[in-house]
Amino acid sequence: MIKITSSTEYATRILVFMASQETDAPLSAEKIASSENIPRDYVDQLLLRLRRAGLVESRRGAHGGYLMAQPPEKISVGAIVRAVNEDVFEEACDKYSTGTQRC
Repeated sequence: MIKITSSTEYATRILVFMASQETDAPLSAEKIASSENIPRDYVDQLLLRLRRAGLVESRRGAHGGYLMAQPPEKISVGAIVRAVNEDVFEEACDKYSTGTQRC
């Protein structure tokens, strides 16, 4: 059984918040942190992982911040879990994969 970690919960909340915005302007990590009541340092860590996974993109500069890298409907919970808990499925995949069938 996979347990939802606080990292997964917070990353999901961050992405839902970003998806709910009616503007295409980048969002600052500070705005995301204060809106979702998540510590700023934690938001920074999660945004870095989400960016590395290709779920968000960042823009630098005075009007920089974070944007969704994909349409929200294309992002699965599994993608979020993999982004923040990188090897979470490895044990289950190794245990249950058979022959040429992959996890």
